[in-house]
Amino acid sequence: MQYSLQVHHNHPSDMEAWNKLCAVSGNFFQSTYYDEPQKFFHQQPVYFEAYTENQLTGGVKLYRWESRKLGIFSSAISKYAIQFGEIILTGLNENRLLQLINEKVNSYLCSEKIVKFTATGVYGNESLLIKLALNPNFVFRFNSAYVSIDDTFENIQSGFNENTKRNIKKAIKAGVIFKEENDIGKFLELEAKVYAQQQGGKPPSPDFVRRIFSSLSKTGKLQIHFAELNNEVWSSAFCVTHGQCAYYIYGGTIRNNFGTGQFLFSELMKYYRERGIKKFFFGQVAPAIDESNRKFSEGISNFKRGFGTEEIESSKKIYILKPFKNKLWEILLTMKK
Repeated sequence: MQYSLQVHHNHPSDMEAWNKLCAVSGNFFQSTYYDEPQKFFHQQPVYFEAYTENQLTGGVKLYRWESRKLGIFSSAISKYAIQFGEIILTGLNENRLLQLINEKVNSYLCSEKIVKFTATGVYGNESLLIKLALNPNFVFRFNSAYVSIDDTFENIQSGFNENTKRNIKKAIKAGVIFKEENDIGKFLELEAKVYAQQQGGKPPSPDFVRRIFSSLSKTGKLQIHFAELNNEVWSSAFCVTHGQCAYYIYGGTIRNNFGTGQFLFSELMKYYRERGIKKFFFGQVAPAIDESNRKFSEGISNFKRGFGTEEIESSKKIYILKPFKNKLWEILLTMKK
């Protein structure tokens, strides 16, 4: 089978075909829908498209950034590219196609004199991240946790652990209610309260969250949900959908003893199942206990695993392709501070 590979900046050659291919695997972050939010960071997409007989059969999108504050000098030492989300494939001759995409991206990084490259898994398979010939300078490993919700809800709920089931019952008994309400102000207000109760916790940029909301609120891809009791909000979830997958992106719970967090996620899985979604992704969980971050590696990870999650190994890998230029850029950033 003969493949041809094309590179397109800012948008794919056929947005509809690209997004349909992403929908097959539920890969929201590789779709064009995530490009507008990433402009918040002044990142521009670069699409690597693989065709066979004029049919799109796979590809990957990178985001590219460089500083232009000092003209050519800062541009040359700051060129950065990131893969955010896994390579998309149709399932046809995957190994060969994966090899060709890797070769094309490696060639591009070299010809464009990219200084630093990051390959970041989102909620998928590490084998679908771009691989470079050199060793990464930094590796962060994690597992992506999800629940298959293509079943009766009774069977889904049977996979929950006893603590999760107990807290859901407590919430129902207390009268906690589940709401879908795309109110970004209400969501961010709760986020601020959630992170205020954490020591050293840093919330996501409110401006960036607003950017995602404004970009997606009219597409039907975004939903915001709340768990409330006596007209007071206790838990929230900011989710996106693509294809047959739903992704929990942001959210949190104010400390309480009536199970609103477990109740909210149980209702989310019920909500998305009723709308034909097959997988609900909880996001990252720690593969092992991390003494430096026990809140995430034990508290948050164990909370998610309480829903009987399945897990996929993934990672974030940072490569320094031009060490001298990268060092100059780091020095420049230090001087600026």
